[in-house]
Amino acid sequence: MEALTASQLSTAFVIRWSGQDAMSGLEGFDVQAREDDGAWQTVLSGTRATALRYFGRLGHRYDFRVRAVDRAGNVQPYPTQAQTETFVLPCSGDAYEPDNGPASARTILRVFPLAAGMPGE
Repeated sequence: MEALTASQLSTAFVIRWSGQDAMSGLEGFDVQAREDDGAWQTVLSGTRATALRYFGRLGHRYDFRVRAVDRAGNVQPYPTQAQTETFVLPCSGDAYEPDNGPASARTILRVFPLAAGMPGE
């Protein structure tokens, strides 16, 4: 698994991993994540992908680990410790958003209509 930077400015970030098996070849990967030392949660299972855009929450730490499965059915055990980790920085106040609290937040129901010829029209 590629190392992540110690902190993230955005709640969306990409994690990457790789692997190989010289005997039977790789069938896929299983990827797990956990938030703030919580329980490990499987976020991908049996994927052939080697990257994932992950969406965290402001002010939380995220740990990741991956294991490989080969075409012969051998399953590598998960490491006991995280293979990479990062912290999503909290939002801080500024002149435009002095409180940054949920009480001042509101849901935007519609931003812009789709332009003619756009997918989903």
